[in-house]
Amino acid sequence: MTEYCGEDNLEVMNAAKKYNDFLTSLIVSACPDKSKKIVDFGAGNGLFAKALRNLGHKDVLCVEPADGLFDELRNEGFSCVRNISEVAAGSADFLYCLNVLEHIEDDKQAEREIYRCLRKGGCALVYVPAFSCLFSAMDKKVGHYRRYTRKTLLRLFEPDDWQIEQAEYADILGFGAALFFRFFGNKRGDLNRMVLLFYDRWIFPFSRMLDFLGARMFAGKNVYVRLRKNSRNMCQNEIKKIKNPDI
Repeated sequence: MTEYCGEDNLEVMNAAKKYNDFLTSLIVSACPDKSKKIVDFGAGNGLFAKALRNLGHKDVLCVEPADGLFDELRNEGFSCVRNISEVAAGSADFLYCLNVLEHIEDDKQAEREIYRCLRKGGCALVYVPAFSCLFSAMDKKVGHYRRYTRKTLLRLFEPDDWQIEQAEYADILGFGAALFFRFFGNKRGDLNRMVLLFYDRWIFPFSRMLDFLGARMFAGKNVYVRLRKNSRNMCQNEIKKIKNPDI
């Protein structure tokens, strides 16, 4: 039996419409073709798998180890497996992994599995919480092992194996909000629904505007990378690289 201790926070996050619409837009921009085979690695309660299905993406395989969430996904009609190792090698055109790698102790093994699942030229979108200085009671509650920087996330994905298409931070004002929560939030790590809704409606759109104006290259509450699978024998000088990754 596998359980997830942060299901209450997951339900609260479902109400963050603008934030979730932003994440959905990242997925769709990375995989606009509705005929592609997609893997949702760490599907949770199926929020994004459902959003994709509503947009016409029919072939979404959900990977979710937690028993209750797995059963919920099956009841919603999704194809599901409990572990990414069960996904056939080279079977996916696109894989997204939103706020999942930080839950996995051996994230390098997870990176290898993501590579294995994708066909050659397949795309992956990986989105994680940023900066260890923001590690709070919430991270402890939901079982996070770490938070990332742009540099450490890029280091995880070997340049011989991946072509980096995009790597940047998101939600610059969320950095300040998360820092405040670390020092003044409740010690249980519970999210306040009313505060979250206020932030999502009034602050997050302004934060995204600042991201667009350039803050995304320096800091944010989260960091994400979009990558494409190379062949193992691709030469080093053929790989597109991100210049001057920050700390």
